[in-house]
Amino acid sequence: MTKLHVIRKFSVVSMAAVLAVGTLLSPTASFAAEAGTGTASSPYEIGRNLPSVLLNQTSNEAPVISPKLNVTSSKVVRVIVQLSNQPVAVGQYAAEAGVRSFATESTERAIDSQQAAIVNAAKEQGILLKVNYRYNTVLNGMEVSIPANQIPKLAELPGVKSIYENSVYYTIPVQDPPSLTATTATYDASPLNLIGAPVAWQKGLTGKGVKVGVIDTGVDYEHPDLKGAYKGGYDSFEKDNDPYEEPPIAIEDDPYGTGFAGTSHGTHVSGTIVGRAANKTSDIVQKGIAYDADLYVYKVLGRNAETGRSSGSSAQVIDGIERAVLKTVWTLSTCL
Repeated sequence: MTKLHVIRKFSVVSMAAVLAVGTLLSPTASFAAEAGTGTASSPYEIGRNLPSVLLNQTSNEAPVISPKLNVTSSKVVRVIVQLSNQPVAVGQYAAEAGVRSFATESTERAIDSQQAAIVNAAKEQGILLKVNYRYNTVLNGMEVSIPANQIPKLAELPGVKSIYENSVYYTIPVQDPPSLTATTATYDASPLNLIGAPVAWQKGLTGKGVKVGVIDTGVDYEHPDLKGAYKGGYDSFEKDNDPYEEPPIAIEDDPYGTGFAGTSHGTHVSGTIVGRAANKTSDIVQKGIAYDADLYVYKVLGRNAETGRSSGSSAQVIDGIERAVLKTVWTLSTCL
């Protein structure tokens, strides 16, 4: 793919929105924050300080099939199949909490064994199953192609917990930055001031030592403001190690006849987070909120030839999350 500097400037208009829509969290802190709240509606088991999802796996509940799936059709569909063993991340958390049974069932070896058993059992039952994606870190499951009318039969196999449709998501359009005059600052500082970024910088909170995973359309990692921050990533859309943004395609050069505007949202988000103000030739020179952080990017959306837009599926988003959690550990930003 020809490398293009798809964006030479970043707008900070959406910084507050990025923090609100793009979740920045510690993978284990989300459990600890709400555990033992004492409210009747709490999703966590009070007194044990463990998520109820860890405690209800022995209840022999019937597997869930999404009502959005038409299981009377013989059409081949792609679905997400969740299995009963807990994923690796939950097993690690359970081990720290002293729940050895979940730690044992949530090793990579145990999960691989369960997934292989499901695939073999499906074959023995005459279920036409093709595995497209496998997950074991934040989800123990697979994305598979299967005739819709065989989904109930698949759900009957021991170890199948739920089956859901593989949904499609589209990117959020990037807004143009505000117009600036020669007498104003080289960037719109209002959003930065609103969230207190300059104050944090003065205290030395610049993102140094933090790994940020952006799950989006990819990134222009050759952009001067991002080149020093980018440390790696993965393209879950194309299934390769190059999460570069997709270039535009003119209608006359497009075999599908729709043309394509190209992608840039992942670069926009990455600049908002880790932009290093290295591109001095731009009309906007600015820092990202955590400009010293290391950037990892996971491309989960790409060109949809049928619509001429960029989109991605549940399977690709999950794959990106899996890889981001494995690599970044510290923080994770999704801007879908």
